[in-house]
Amino acid sequence: MLKVEKTNKEKNLAKLRTYEFCLYMMLESYFRKSFCRSKFLEANLLLYYRELPNDRAYKYEEEMLYQIEKIIMPNVIAKYLDDNAEVFLHRKDSFSPTVIVTKTRHLILTAWLEEKRNGGFELKFKQKYVE
Repeated sequence: MLKVEKTNKEKNLAKLRTYEFCLYMMLESYFRKSFCRSKFLEANLLLYYRELPNDRAYKYEEEMLYQIEKIIMPNVIAKYLDDNAEVFLHRKDSFSPTVIVTKTRHLILTAWLEEKRNGGFELKFKQKYVE
């Protein structure tokens, strides 16, 4: 059997997609109920996540949960998390980061990961409250 080695770019992309799935999965767990409108991208992220051994998947999940708790949750008004959420996933192209947009009746929360110079990823977000 021929084994194909991944390039660094492919490895970084796989790592990014795995972190993005963890971010998506963990972030949506804060809402009462969520429904993803971007089924193709959701399935694409899930494939990257499923390729990981369980111990590494748990590590990625814990890292994203820590970042969400540290960066996003202190800035979001808690009562708006009790709503149902509609989720949209967007990408400019196959190599760009996935943008996760969560919409409720009163909140639009947008989150994404940016690659750091020293490796790894940094969680970014913006929010908008709707009356």
